[in-house]
Amino acid sequence: MVFQLAQKPGGGYAFAYVSQDCEPLAGLTEATLRHDAEAFFALVPAADRPHLYATLEASARNCRRGTGAAACTPRTSRPRNG
Repeated sequence: MVFQLAQKPGGGYAFAYVSQDCEPLAGLTEATLRHDAEAFFALVPAADRPHLYATLEASARNCRRGTGAAACTPRTSRPRNG
């Protein structure tokens, strides 16, 4: 899943871009994620969220592209292709 996040002035995040292949991974459509970024963060286990937020904040502070991986629990169980 490829995405671009923007920090909101009042706090929180918004997806400026999210790839269409997000639905098989997250169980949420592109439109849903663009409308509600918190729906994505809710998929990340609570114990992993502080690290994810710290990584995003470091990326913003350094004005550098962030890369990484995070575990998530899809809202729907779908068989994987292949």
